Amino acid sequence: MAIARLCGVNSSCQAEQGNWLGSRLPIVSSSTGRRIDRVPRRWQTSSYLTCLMLAALRSDARPELNGTATLSLKVPGRVLTSMIALDSWSEIHVMTTYPGFLRAVRNESAETIDWRYYQNTADGEPVTITYNLMTGPMGPAWYGDPDYRFKAYSALDKALVETALHAFGAISGVTFVRDSSQNADLMFGRFDISGSVLGYADMPWVNKTGPVTQSSQLIMIDVDQPLTTASWGYQVALHEIGHALGLKHTFEGQSRLSPAEDNIDNSVMSYTEGATSYSLGPYDIMALQSIYGPAKARLGSSTYKFGASKIIWDGGGIDTITASHLHEKVTLYLDDGTQSYFGRKHAILASKQVWLGHFTMIENAVGGTGNDAIYGNELANDLKGGSGNDRLSGRTGDDRLHGGSGNDHLYGGAGADTLYGGPGKDRFIFKTLNELGSLSSFDRIQQFDRNDVLDFRSFDADPAAPGRQKIMFTGNFSADVEHQAAGTAYYNRVTDTLMIETTGDGVADCQLAIKGVDVLKSAYFVV
Repeated sequence: MAIARLCGVNSSCQAEQGNWLGSRLPIVSSSTGRRIDRVPRRWQTSSYLTCLMLAALRSDARPELNGTATLSLKVPGRVLTSMIALDSWSEIHVMTTYPGFLRAVRNESAETIDWRYYQNTADGEPVTITYNLMTGPMGPAWYGDPDYRFKAYSALDKALVETALHAFGAISGVTFVRDSSQNADLMFGRFDISGSVLGYADMPWVNKTGPVTQSSQLIMIDVDQPLTTASWGYQVALHEIGHALGLKHTFEGQSRLSPAEDNIDNSVMSYTEGATSYSLGPYDIMALQSIYGPAKARLGSSTYKFGASKIIWDGGGIDTITASHLHEKVTLYLDDGTQSYFGRKHAILASKQVWLGHFTMIENAVGGTGNDAIYGNELANDLKGGSGNDRLSGRTGDDRLHGGSGNDHLYGGAGADTLYGGPGKDRFIFKTLNELGSLSSFDRIQQFDRNDVLDFRSFDADPAAPGRQKIMFTGNFSADVEHQAAGTAYYNRVTDTLMIETTGDGVADCQLAIKGVDVLKSAYFVV
């Protein structure tokens, strides 16, 4: 069995124009060393995992790929593990491993290249589902005879079902549309269900590569359950609709909620009573958004107060998460599908823990007065540390990082970033040539003073030479200088740019704009 592995040192993929992503982390076959060529942009999911999704294979690499492989991708603050099915000659299919509390709610049917057991063909894909109410008995007798005491839905019952459907559509990318026929995607019925069963529903499936479609899914609710929003009948309706969308019981399967968390306050897919809230729980919302994405709502430029709610989700616009009201240390990730917190990290439902929903894209973040750590995503982020000794990481994208007061660490990552240190002893971090950019698109330090340093401790100034070559500062000049050796850098005082030579051809290969001082000194460099 051929195993695919990750190669390279960067933990990100750089988005480029067109339909493909440039592979900063290419996938390579360990048996032949062949690189799996390019990665389509059509599978956009949690940043840093985008580069793994649905990778197209070079034709000469296809015959060797067969079986499965597990990849673990380490990024700051988390490890993303993916199962890769190598059973197709046309593509690698990646199945994200979600946190345990999400796996306890999502169904465990194994997805393949052809089959998937949700209403959509890929996570994050919104879907439109039709529904209607049965006018007569339908379907097989899973739990009793549907003819026995069959009851048509009244106008009040219909309103209750639509309230339940609205609860799902209000937070996820599922749109429900009433269909007047008796062949809708979801058909709701009521009869005297045998024994203690209060309801049941057909689980979904979809054929991703062919014309085969599922017939109507039946959702049955026991005729003796009252259908009001403050009743078990409504809870049953939420539960069965959850099954129809691909959710499983929280107490069954390989992944389960702990006894302390397994109650209906946390998920309608539980059987254990809680405070009887009769609404979708936080784990339901998190799981549904990981499958169908967020609802197309909150589309304007929104600002979310960090810690005000357990889940932050958003459907579009230029948005900000602010922790300016907090004095404890904030650790904030703008990657979707991640846990952030202030103070110490605990289980996600504990206090001071915040979940950023899957496929929610947030552009900007503001720290508080503590020593915060803020991590961007693949978008063009604007990150502000505030007061305190903060650590800001833009990751990919053309970011703007503002340290504020305090002794801050600013790391732009990939992209043409703009860095503002502010008062204090700040550290501007540069790790690779790719992150510095080129002569036409490069990073800019807008506020550098004599207390600040340029951190090149991980930087290899001459990649062609063995080992890591430290950058060597050669002085300040009033014009560009030729015939510099590989691994050297000089400061052009007229253009306010640090010119870096890495190839030894005598011409600078990349530059870093630095404003705030007339001259640079060797003491400003940490190599």
